[in-house]
Amino acid sequence: MSLCDLTIVPATREQQRQATANCYPQWGAPRGVATLEAYERIDDELNSPENVWSQPGRFTAWVLVPRADPGTTDILAACETYRRVALVQRPCGRVEEVATYAIASVFTPANQRRKGYAKHMLRLLHYVLSPREHMPPFPAKWGVPPPSFFGDAAFSVLYSDVGPDYYATCTKGEKEPGWVAIRRPHKIFKVPSPSPGPSTLASDTRLLNLEDAGELEAHATDTVRKEMEALPSIDRPRAAILPQAGWFRQYPSRLEIFARSVGKDGSRHLQRCGMRFGSGKDRPFVLYTVEPREKDSNILRLLVAHIQQPVSFEQLVAAAHAEGAEEIEVWGSGNEYDAHEHTLNGEDHIPALAQYGMGGDDVEWLWNEHCFWC
Repeated sequence: MSLCDLTIVPATREQQRQATANCYPQWGAPRGVATLEAYERIDDELNSPENVWSQPGRFTAWVLVPRADPGTTDILAACETYRRVALVQRPCGRVEEVATYAIASVFTPANQRRKGYAKHMLRLLHYVLSPREHMPPFPAKWGVPPPSFFGDAAFSVLYSDVGPDYYATCTKGEKEPGWVAIRRPHKIFKVPSPSPGPSTLASDTRLLNLEDAGELEAHATDTVRKEMEALPSIDRPRAAILPQAGWFRQYPSRLEIFARSVGKDGSRHLQRCGMRFGSGKDRPFVLYTVEPREKDSNILRLLVAHIQQPVSFEQLVAAAHAEGAEEIEVWGSGNEYDAHEHTLNGEDHIPALAQYGMGGDDVEWLWNEHCFWC
């Protein structure tokens, strides 16, 4: 089918069900989800409007369909967006609160691949998210612009598992790069063996559960805002997504839902997802999940989602020991722990950002953390 005859629309319930069915053989069954019905229940629970991150206006499923038949369930590609609140510092130094969108679950059915459908869907998505005045003219050879659009994003983000270049080719108009990869590898530290004898956490260390993590979102948001406003201006824009509206709770909840669906106990992600150190209102904390390093691996990794500094490397190690993890993976931090032996992983979940009228193409993305991707 010619690309000029296609458009992107918010998915109906029937189209969402079909998109889930399309994904199941590749994303559900290999993870141990026994049936399509079980996979549908995961999708329903994760994106229920009762969740703060997927309330109406925050979560939208999209499908690429023929413009002449927008309600068809013979969809050509699909994706999801999550609306987030962010801050942008313009090159002039002014900090503004803006809207941004996280893009997830980009998928093309097996029988529709290698036809350019996913790329075209994402090219159209720019025109859904961005104010039209910040976009190039809509190419005539693409037909007409999408009928539905938000038009309020300063930027949008995604995480690529298909290398650093593909999503940049999902252009704004015919030539402007789409999502430009930010090559900031994740740091992976080997956990030193514990000292001989009993190992216990310091008496002023408090374990955090999912409810605690949610209560910390407001404090972390305030910290990010203050730190962003205190930064000196540079000759390029900066962006930071505020850790609110379920930011700290979405990923642990996802892990728990998947674990439960395959007959495992995923409750540890809800009961033990962080630690707070010391005393006082502004005491530092770390949020994390504990996962196998790779599929079918027995090596556990403490995957750090957010660090409210100052947290020492020794405190991260103590958390890893308490959780039985042999490795620590840190995203988005500065150089606080670089003196300790580590390796870099820049080959998967590569962060990428598309900007819309921010005042420059080379955007510095601050607080780019694991707890964001979904």
